[in-house]
Amino acid sequence: MVMPCTSAFATVIDFSLRLSWLGDVMKSPTNPRFILIFMTVAMVVMASLAQADSKAAWKQIEKFAESLDSYEGQRSADPIDQFALRTSAGASLAEQKAGFMALLDGQLEAFLEYYPADKRVAEAQAMRLQIAPNMAEGLGLDFDDETWIAEVNALRSDPQLPADAKVRVQVMWINYQLKRAGSVGMTQRGLAALIDTMESFVFDYRKDTRSIAFALIVTELIGKSEPQRAEAVLKRALKNVKGKDPQLQNSVEQALALLPFRSHPIDLEFEAADGTPVDLAQMRGQVIVVDFWASWCPPCRHESPDLVELYQKYRADGLQIIGISLDESRAKMEAFAEKVGMDWPHYFDGRGWRNRISTRFAISSIPAVWVIDRDGYLVNAKARGKLEQWVPRLLARPMTVAQR
Repeated sequence: MVMPCTSAFATVIDFSLRLSWLGDVMKSPTNPRFILIFMTVAMVVMASLAQADSKAAWKQIEKFAESLDSYEGQRSADPIDQFALRTSAGASLAEQKAGFMALLDGQLEAFLEYYPADKRVAEAQAMRLQIAPNMAEGLGLDFDDETWIAEVNALRSDPQLPADAKVRVQVMWINYQLKRAGSVGMTQRGLAALIDTMESFVFDYRKDTRSIAFALIVTELIGKSEPQRAEAVLKRALKNVKGKDPQLQNSVEQALALLPFRSHPIDLEFEAADGTPVDLAQMRGQVIVVDFWASWCPPCRHESPDLVELYQKYRADGLQIIGISLDESRAKMEAFAEKVGMDWPHYFDGRGWRNRISTRFAISSIPAVWVIDRDGYLVNAKARGKLEQWVPRLLARPMTVAQR
């Protein structure tokens, strides 16, 4: 390989000074460690440029990217990692990760410059785009949203894009759009395009476990308005994951079990442990929280006082809570409920994990928390930790005219 500079070190310095983000880091008052970051980048890029061929250089990049994916602030034996960690002393985990992303970005930019004809160029471009938003946020840099989207879309439409790179680009586009929708909202047209892309991913990339997460999101978005379409997506996702990942498989099975109650009011009727008759059909007009719990479950015990506080806060406004106990001992269930003040109806059949109601709805872990709106529709089957967001919002909504 012919170097544009006369020495390896000069090559590193020449290239590092031209890194696309370095000038912004040096100007940023929120990054006092920019010189040390620069030095670390120079060391890594020099190691990359010293490789004999593009294949070896790419292997180094892949190894670095792999360690970044699993990095949680730990130290490794790698001397470059050791140096980088020393330069980031006092930085938050997000800042440290952003620094490592900058190192990876430097290697990728070097790879693109010195191996422009390599078959992995598109993959390198995709990797750079993937880390760009989080790197910019962590380093306090301005991020050009529109330029980034344009570059991603250009890669998405590239017919020469290798299969692995295409998957990477599709996933980054979906994740970015989901994040954007959550923070600034999205037009109906944009949301429809996002749903179409996630649906296509489920059918096109059957071996990729990320298809399961996208299938579940699609169900959340269209389960009420297009239940048949949502069912087809979930059935494909179940076929993709069946026998491969029990946890993901259960998530899809549960979503399928609950899907009918996104487009029709949920039907649930039983006699509570204290003899109180419970029928959700007779409770229309109230916002209902369904809590699957047990007195032997540590997180259930820990979170129960918060549930009691929520009930006391919103009970007068129309909130009702129903407990589904997976206890095997009625005495222990009743003792704990009385002690904490869980003053609402509880279903109990003494079957533990074979509980009739939890089995019907494919509940495989507790606590599990649902929220049902005033019209009886299941609006969130994963509301644990989110009740203060959902309950006031649903209480503020009246019943629909059709249900009054």
